[in-house]
Amino acid sequence: METMISQVVAFGATMLIGGVLGLVFDFYRVLRGIGSPTPIVTTIGDILFWIIATAVSFYILLKVTWADVRFYVFIGFLVGFNLYRAFLSRPVIHILLSSYSAGKAASYWIDQVGYRLSDVVRSHVREPIGMFVSRITQHKGRKGRP
Repeated sequence: METMISQVVAFGATMLIGGVLGLVFDFYRVLRGIGSPTPIVTTIGDILFWIIATAVSFYILLKVTWADVRFYVFIGFLVGFNLYRAFLSRPVIHILLSSYSAGKAASYWIDQVGYRLSDVVRSHVREPIGMFVSRITQHKGRKGRP
């Protein structure tokens, strides 16, 4: 027989699992929204998500409640998931989308800097060296003065 304290701890852990599943689900939703996958890829992704979510949930339940699944476990999942969705989902999605936009902008900026640097290298280093090499090869072909 479990003590009341161990049941409260288990309920808290299941609420935490529900919240973490909500976070991972939002991350997956943002990825799916950015990538615009085909229906087949979406189906495969959904199945993989639920397989991984189930495995992680079972592993945590195994560690916390020794895989003793009771009704309060499901209630804890639902409460944690719904609390996450009610209070944290929108800010998290906003942060994920903002991070994606910032990363995309940074990638564009890095590309532009790389293009500018390659232009500088080409015009200030490569072309003068090419001209120098061509003059040397022209002088080698002449007789007389080296």
